[in-house]
Amino acid sequence: MEPHRRAAHVQADQFGQPFAEASPTGRVVDRDAGPGERAYAMWTHLGPMIAWFVAAGSSGIGFPIPLAVAWIMWLSRKNDSPFLDDHGKQSLNFQISLIAIFLILILLAIPTCFVTFAASPLIIVLAIVGAIMGSVAANRGEFFRYPMTWTWVK
Repeated sequence: MEPHRRAAHVQADQFGQPFAEASPTGRVVDRDAGPGERAYAMWTHLGPMIAWFVAAGSSGIGFPIPLAVAWIMWLSRKNDSPFLDDHGKQSLNFQISLIAIFLILILLAIPTCFVTFAASPLIIVLAIVGAIMGSVAANRGEFFRYPMTWTWVK
């Protein structure tokens, strides 16, 4: 295949240099994201999870705190770079989706005689695994999309 046809889907500047490149994992990498941006993006994913454990352990009410942490972290640095804006939006969308899934389980618990509460630990596992996956991708400089997440903030 000819080189100019092979990478036709990659956007490039006027000199033919791609704006972003793919990593070995297949995700798009922001080559302009420095170590500070990568670290902040990583904490954008880990911060809400840590906040949930602290809030749930101290007050027993954990769900609004991670949402607030993700929202504040995104708002504070969203204009610094597209990389931070994207990771902040993804973390915020993930937190909103987790709350929506939990509320759906509560609504389904009443007609099913609380059988759906057995799925509640799966939300915690989903939150932990998702936060770790997002933080690893952010630390590598990769853009990331959470699985099973609705896009609330665009």
